Amino acid sequence: MDTIDTASDAGRQVKELRTRRGLTQGQLAAEAGVSRKFVAEFEAGHDRAELGKALQLMQAAGCSLRSTPEPEPVPSPLQALIDEAARTIRRELGKGDPEFALRILGNTVTAIVSCEHPGRLRKPPNLKEAKWDKLLAAAIGYALRLAGVTRPAWTNTAPLATEWFPYDFRTTTGAYLALTKRETPPELARVGIFLRARSLTSA
Repeated sequence: MDTIDTASDAGRQVKELRTRRGLTQGQLAAEAGVSRKFVAEFEAGHDRAELGKALQLMQAAGCSLRSTPEPEPVPSPLQALIDEAARTIRRELGKGDPEFALRILGNTVTAIVSCEHPGRLRKPPNLKEAKWDKLLAAAIGYALRLAGVTRPAWTNTAPLATEWFPYDFRTTTGAYLALTKRETPPELARVGIFLRARSLTSA
């Protein structure tokens, strides 16, 4: 069965079915209870046809009006991994272990970059900490860019009110912070989060 996406598609299908049955426009109009002019305009693809009359005409012509829902999108093979990573990061943060949480984040980035077809990704579970939610979203956006995949809108988040260095639990120098800023991927820098690219892929 042909898919009907436009008024022209509907008109073309009605004309084809009418011709196949050997009916004139007048005969089909009589069956459908509409005027011959309506049939002619409908077959010509006019898009202002009254819905009720259009349905009558299509049914009389033999068109199937059964609705077929669009198939559910195939879930991304990475979605389960990303969701589980978010849950693990949240758990480690709850235990006061940001270093291990960053390691999980790095493993997730690496998995996305190495995946040939990441597929369509939805937003992962909330981490209950705004800055970590932004870090996860930005890091996923960075990984998708490296993988050559269009990034979903949720990976672009509003910047933090103040700059954040995720490795702030370590003793760092001003020179190291400056280096970190220079080597931070733009997806993170735009949010005000500074973490070297190498730290993301080898965390």
